[in-house]
Amino acid sequence: MMFKRFLKRLKVTIYAMYSKFRHGNVIQTSYIDINVLKRLRNVKIMRDSTILGDVHIGEYSYLGRATEVCDSTIGRYCSIGNWVSIGVGEHDLNSISTNSIFMDSPVTELNKGTVTIGDDVWIGTKVTILRNVNIGKGAVIGAGAVVTKNIPAYAVCVGVPAKIIKFRFDEKKIEEIEKSCWTNLSPTEAKKIFAKL
Repeated sequence: MMFKRFLKRLKVTIYAMYSKFRHGNVIQTSYIDINVLKRLRNVKIMRDSTILGDVHIGEYSYLGRATEVCDSTIGRYCSIGNWVSIGVGEHDLNSISTNSIFMDSPVTELNKGTVTIGDDVWIGTKVTILRNVNIGKGAVIGAGAVVTKNIPAYAVCVGVPAKIIKFRFDEKKIEEIEKSCWTNLSPTEAKKIFAKL
């Protein structure tokens, strides 16, 4: 069993090194589902991270050290801090016991629902994002927050549970940013747009 795990990790490490040179990814020693690795383009994943299930990460995003991501979609240009937990399995509070020993299919039952994170979202260190949550484009989640509900675009949220304390820009500025569609561009092209905003 240990040898099989070693071979699987070796296969992932070899593919990660190949992927780094072919697709502009920087992947340090982490456990990543091989199918996820095949989809990554221009993504940086720091060491000791775990990425499992159906995960999509947009270009130019990065994940900090020891971050866990399960069954989630992460947009382009996202900045995700260290020790962040996104979409990790949750136990059913309506069951008599929450222990997975009583579940027919623990993997399926613990992992219901997904997380969607829009483009250019900044998530601070040690944030926990629960399943079935959508975080809007350009939002900021402060360090240590626990996100239990949807967060609108460009909102700044902090606390346990996370609450909106302000918006990054006024409505007029948000409209201008949205019209620019800069997150669809390369970093060089995006910088030119920034100068006009």
